[in-house]
Amino acid sequence: MNVVREVDRPTSEAAVETLVREHRNIEMLLVMLDSYFAAMSAGDDVDEALLVDAMTYMMEYVGAFHHSKEQLAIDVVAERSQTIADAKDELEAQHRRIRDAGAWLRATLEQVVLRDAPISRQKLIATGLGYTAEMRRNMELEERFVFPALTEGLDADAWQVIRAKVPPQPDPLFGEAVHQRYAELFRELVERFGLEGEARYE
Repeated sequence: MNVVREVDRPTSEAAVETLVREHRNIEMLLVMLDSYFAAMSAGDDVDEALLVDAMTYMMEYVGAFHHSKEQLAIDVVAERSQTIADAKDELEAQHRRIRDAGAWLRATLEQVVLRDAPISRQKLIATGLGYTAEMRRNMELEERFVFPALTEGLDADAWQVIRAKVPPQPDPLFGEAVHQRYAELFRELVERFGLEGEARYE
């Protein structure tokens, strides 16, 4: 499987294609997270530090950058599309639930790694599986209803405004260079999904 990378073309179709590509990358992480939480449920040992890295990426890149792009685009197109206007509250609620659950997961997993606080294993598993399920519901809603409306309703000028408010930034896991923090996580994804190409680390 190839890592899918952002294409820097300021057209509406290309902007939506980039969001879809980012979804495919996110899906790989969700599969990995599900397998780790299932292993926890079975009583098996897992690499909690790797889970911390995965959740850090989900919060600091997916949450802060990917979701911010989507939210700005949704805000603009909701003024032109009744379908998106009707779905806007649910989309915002999904992003809020994802952000809150993700923040709790990262903080709790960090406590597990540091061994400085007791945690409820069952709550960790339930929250983790709920988080991945909510992410998938959000991506499905966006790809079925939102992204087609973005393609039709936003021109290149609108995307340029969005890019000015949320400037493009290199993807530290699936981008041209893998940030050293995510080196082990990237190697795990290569092993699981057979990502092609030599990784360059920074």
